[in-house]
Amino acid sequence: MFSESIADSKAESAVREPERSGGSLPCLNKNNSIESLPSNVKKQVFALSLNTEYFIDTFGINSVGFLTLTFKEPIDKPKEANRRFNSFSSNFLRKHTVSWIKVQERHLSGRIHFHLLIAVDSDIRSGFDFDAVRKRNYSSAPAELKRLWKLFRENCPKYGFGRHQLEPVRSTAEGMAKYLSKYLTKDMGKRYPNDKGARLVSYGKCSRIASSRFSWVSDGARLFRMKLALFVHSVANDLGLEPSFESMKSALGDKWMRNHRHQIIGIDLAGTDS
Repeated sequence: MFSESIADSKAESAVREPERSGGSLPCLNKNNSIESLPSNVKKQVFALSLNTEYFIDTFGINSVGFLTLTFKEPIDKPKEANRRFNSFSSNFLRKHTVSWIKVQERHLSGRIHFHLLIAVDSDIRSGFDFDAVRKRNYSSAPAELKRLWKLFRENCPKYGFGRHQLEPVRSTAEGMAKYLSKYLTKDMGKRYPNDKGARLVSYGKCSRIASSRFSWVSDGARLFRMKLALFVHSVANDLGLEPSFESMKSALGDKWMRNHRHQIIGIDLAGTDS
């Protein structure tokens, strides 16, 4: 009885970490929209949504947790934030989780924090009373979840993390996919110069089926692909090359499509067989 009381107390301290540190963990603005976002970001949102559903369906909703990690120090550079996370992933997550999906977000102050889905080998959801936990009653938390709370509480500080929170997935796979994907749209309004080239989403092993490297099915995309094909064949014919992207890369450089984009768009399709 006494040992159970100690366990509950330690588990409670893990969940209440944000309260003792002052303020709550960063939360999502539910009114975000992807309509005004650049195409490449829309693709990331779309891919993340598909991968989130796949992740939860694959590992089972009872074995997936939603984890928020914040840094103890005011880290605002993606390179440093990811360096610390990579160390945390290699030395801790790899040992205690099956896989993960990570989304980067900036708080209003510009500080970087992470939201993750983590998969584990056991049930951390059955019997969990979300409403009771909100009222600081942690008796419904499964034993395995309490064990994870203890592990995170003991190890997060070693990698520079401060406030952290781990709970089971409350909604469905589809609901979680929409929720997690919106963090990408929320972050786009707070992009910093050193965010250029930084990955907003990262995946652990066996955690995705979709990539953001695709083209939307639309009239505009179809016309561009037609013009692109004409451009490739024309250049290949002039240079005596095989009409392929690899040939274009060898002849025109790695950024050949970007550098010749205006020329490609300007191709007149009149008289061609579409």
